[in-house]
Order: sequence, then C-alpha cells, then structure tokens
Amino acid sequence: MDLAKFLSALQTESFWLTRSDMLGDPFEGSIPRATVEEEARTLREHGIDIAAAGIAEGRRWFLTQVHVSCWHLSDHESAAMWRLYSQANEAICVQSTFDRIARNLPSSMYAGLVSYIDYETGVIPTDNLFYAFTHKRKSFEHERELRFIAWTQLAAELGGDELRKWSTDAGIAWPLRPSDYIEAVYISPLAPPWFTAVVQRIVADAGLDIPVRQSALNQKPLY
Repeated sequence: MDLAKFLSALQTESFWLTRSDMLGDPFEGSIPRATVEEEARTLREHGIDIAAAGIAEGRRWFLTQVHVSCWHLSDHESAAMWRLYSQANEAICVQSTFDRIARNLPSSMYAGLVSYIDYETGVIPTDNLFYAFTHKRKSFEHERELRFIAWTQLAAELGGDELRKWSTDAGIAWPLRPSDYIEAVYISPLAPPWFTAVVQRIVADAGLDIPVRQSALNQKPLY
C-alpha cells in the first residue's frame, strides 16, 4: 500500500475492505464458462427462464455490494508482489496473521483462501455466493491470496446493519485499532532510507509498539 492508505488506517483506526468492482480484475466476482452453462441448465430444469444477460447484470450489481480485504499468504516476502503492487518506491506492507485478524472481525464477515482455476474449463460450486470471490484465474496464482469478505446486503439480524453503517462508496472502513491486527511494517526494498525513518516516526507517534523494517530484499549479496 502507499503511505496515504497506511496513514488513513492509523488515523481512522479502521480495517479497510475495498468494494469488489474497484479491485481492478475484470473477472472479479464472475464464474467460469462451465459454471455459467450448468447454472443455466439448472434454472431451465426448474422452469425458470432467465436470459443469460439478466443473470450477468445481476452478478455485476452484486459486485457493488461485496467488499474485500486482500492479503498475501506467505512466511516470506515476495519480490513479485513488491513489483506488482507498489505504485512507487515509497510503498509499505503490513504483516499480520489469520488468527489475529479473524478474531477481531465480526462473524458477519467471511474469510477464505483463493483457489486458482482455468475459467474456460474449470467449475466452481454455486451453493455459496462468496465462492465467486474466492476463485480467480490461474494467472494470479502467484498472489497466494487470503480474503476477508463483507456483504452489505446481509440481513440486519446477521450483522448487516453494522456493515452498512461503516460502508462508503468505495468500501467499508470497519472500526479496528491497528494494534489489534498489525504485527509489523515492511518498507519497499526500493525506498530511500529517509522514507523508512519517516514511517518509523509515524508508527511511534501512533503509539504502536511494532517493528518497522526495510525489506530484506534490498540487502547486498556477499558473493
């Protein structure tokens, strides 16, 4: 993330989930061709005649109601992830654990590992609306993604009112102290030394007792 997003998390004391149609993947929330065909057959067998265009339009609307927080699941840093998701050299990565995040989020949110499949031949289950958001094309396999998902149309008795309360046009800023879910902060391997010092001061001023380190990927080889 960039410094502005990190500052926002600290100042608003929130956990951010982006509206899924703003994540940048044109296949976000979609289902594979084989699943589309199977879904159409099932509807016809039950006497339901809905045009494919109508189903697709409903899924596109659903995208605006689903919000996602995306995490790279790994014990080690990824050079590829730094390159792909750093808008500039002055980029930041926050480290946490699944348990730490999950125990601080409400039961109204869903968590799942992303599966990577061929969207021309693969099939995904249709008995859970969130499965479309925990499947991506195989070309994204390098992401090793874990997702936390919230649906703002959830019934009030299941926690929907609280989700809607914190919803904005761009996502959900769920109230959560950064100290409850951030364990460490890593700085881009390409960032200059002064940027690391700035982030360390920001973290200290926010009262967070967590390590701030520049990525080990910038270390020089011994040869």
